[in-house]
Amino acid sequence: MGAVASVEEKIRVLRDRFVQGLAVRIVTIDAELGEMAANGSAAALERHFHTLAGTAGTYGLDRIAELAAHGEEICSDPIVDAGAMRSLHAIVADLRAAIAAEATPPALKLVPPEEPVETAAEAMRILCVEDDPDQVAYITAILEEAGYETAWTSDAGQFDGAFASFRPDLLILDVGLPDASGIDLARVVRNSPGSATLPILFLTRDRGLDTQLDGLRAGGDDYLTKPISAALLLTTVETRIERARLMRSLIETDGLTGLLTQSAFERQLENAVIEERRGEGPFTLVTIDVDDFKSINDNHGHATGDRALAALGSLLRRSVRRTDVVGRCGGDELAFLLRRAGAGTSERLANEVLRDCITMSRKVPVTFSSGVAELHSGESLESWKQRADEAMYASKHAGRARVTVAP
Repeated sequence: MGAVASVEEKIRVLRDRFVQGLAVRIVTIDAELGEMAANGSAAALERHFHTLAGTAGTYGLDRIAELAAHGEEICSDPIVDAGAMRSLHAIVADLRAAIAAEATPPALKLVPPEEPVETAAEAMRILCVEDDPDQVAYITAILEEAGYETAWTSDAGQFDGAFASFRPDLLILDVGLPDASGIDLARVVRNSPGSATLPILFLTRDRGLDTQLDGLRAGGDDYLTKPISAALLLTTVETRIERARLMRSLIETDGLTGLLTQSAFERQLENAVIEERRGEGPFTLVTIDVDDFKSINDNHGHATGDRALAALGSLLRRSVRRTDVVGRCGGDELAFLLRRAGAGTSERLANEVLRDCITMSRKVPVTFSSGVAELHSGESLESWKQRADEAMYASKHAGRARVTVAP
């Protein structure tokens, strides 16, 4: 154990040293970008991006690695035009923001390091099912001091409503409840596909081996016994949340575009419908279908089509806010969900993305047709999606390469 801790500490020191030197790397990249504008050669800049992408990935700085890899991809093109230069300047700006986030890490690593932490409560929610108010007070005091948002229910009868409305990132269950067993609740949660990666911790006085085994068989990740120290509770919670985040990233991310998979994006839409009914809107869905994508594949090859989709996915990720979500909903169909944004704002953003898509398309022209639908009060998910799709098809029928707002 001592040797493992020593290795981990050395890696941590090396990673910290790398983070501290990132600002100098960006100054160098920015200077090379200026040189490239003057002499037209992207070779040196491509190399800097290549090195940064590899080392950042080694130390788990995924956002920085992603940005640098995209910069390297742009520089590898034989012709770097004005649109590409704008993209490179945008990448440098995004790198500075990502590095600033790494320079001031939170006490608890609750979100990916590339994302600036506004408050942990915005990202990480913990639902506790426990019938002892004193125990709840102890647990929630520890968790809230660490920056987590907590909710509590005391019996199984209230669980479904609390779970649906709170949408926890981690679940803490007592085994013995007045009207059910926490083990039974865990089985119900695990039967839901959307909760496959949700961390479940049992926190109970029951130290029996059979009960512990039943809890693990029901899908529990850890079985902790009372009394529990604050350090053990926080370490367990932090570790499980981080592991779940990594698992979700692997499961829910489309390998080609880096966007959410169709099923993961669908769950985001379902949550938006629930939130709208609580008065937390507006929400707007923007659907995108690449124009004549079959012709791109037929005339230029599937590899070119894949690169076009990957580039469009990267453009969409850069164009939306951190609170918005972008998904791949089919072969050449993408979509994004804007939170706290109406149809007008979303239409303007979709048109900006379309113009940027046309600008960045160098060898093979790429355009898309788009539909914009703001979620109506009390509207069903199917109706919402159908209106967005109908608006998108209206764009197709009107000549493509345009954005249509659904009534």
